[in-house]
Amino acid sequence: MNMKKQLYFFLAAAFWLGAGALSAAIHSEAGTVSGQALTIVPSAKSAAMGNAQTAIVEDNNGLFGNPAGMGFARRTELNAMHKSMVQSINQNNFGLLVPLGLMSAANVRNFGAIGAGLNYLDYGRFSGRDAAGAITPDFDAIDRIININYGKAFGPNFAIGAAAKLYHFEVLDAISDGTVFDMGAIYRAFPWMSGSVSAFNQGGDLKYSAQAEKLPKVYTAGVAFYPIKDRLTMAADLDFPLNHYPRGKAGLELWLNRAFALRTGYDSAYDPGTGVTAGIGVRIQHFEVAYFPIYQIDIDYGFTPSDDLGNEHNVSISFKFGD
Repeated sequence: MNMKKQLYFFLAAAFWLGAGALSAAIHSEAGTVSGQALTIVPSAKSAAMGNAQTAIVEDNNGLFGNPAGMGFARRTELNAMHKSMVQSINQNNFGLLVPLGLMSAANVRNFGAIGAGLNYLDYGRFSGRDAAGAITPDFDAIDRIININYGKAFGPNFAIGAAAKLYHFEVLDAISDGTVFDMGAIYRAFPWMSGSVSAFNQGGDLKYSAQAEKLPKVYTAGVAFYPIKDRLTMAADLDFPLNHYPRGKAGLELWLNRAFALRTGYDSAYDPGTGVTAGIGVRIQHFEVAYFPIYQIDIDYGFTPSDDLGNEHNVSISFKFGD
């Protein structure tokens, strides 16, 4: 696919997703959606950069954000994350990304990359009460999401991707199971700039027994700039959620050297709170463990302050394998 066709394809995807975003803005239904676990991005780096990450093509953003980013992956990656939130709410995530081009079979080369992840959100244990206020047995509330991702690049500048997320939400006797889909495209207009369009959580309604609730559908346009290659990244996203007015996100990452990065950002979705985020990254490169080559290890921390709900702490580790 030549560059002109790639650009036309990207513009067509932008038009299609833009129509969905316009529809979401016109038919906004604030406060009427459920399944908010589907909107939490399980990445400490993303949290530190204000969750502005759909146009960033490096590392594991294809697993956690725009699945098109997986199309540019060149190494197998293994990721784990832990997030500590208010009132002992905890989130844990594990992910694996494998570029098919690493396989020896000739018929799978240039077939893109596949990925899978498990996202587990534990709300803790609650004291049970019935309608009259009498004590009933304690109960747990959990959200579990299994994602299966695929991304493919068409040359060095354009990639598309899609993800299926199988969710299981449970509180008391109310259980909802189903599948939603993400999709997106990334286009590198210049070596120092990329743009993206994406749609998240597309599917039918959530169903708890006989009750149906809207999914947290979101349409996003993003842009990322790399004014200093491998040192400085600036990113911005504009979200069009089904249940709210458009929201802006922005983030910045600065590598002081090859081993240490500073990050900050702003996410207008955080309320109450300033929306300002911050974090750091530590990188270890090129070493072996028992003759097994590890190309890179990233250890990231992201901090999100909140006035009333308590601060959020995100810690993640990512391994890239190979020489």
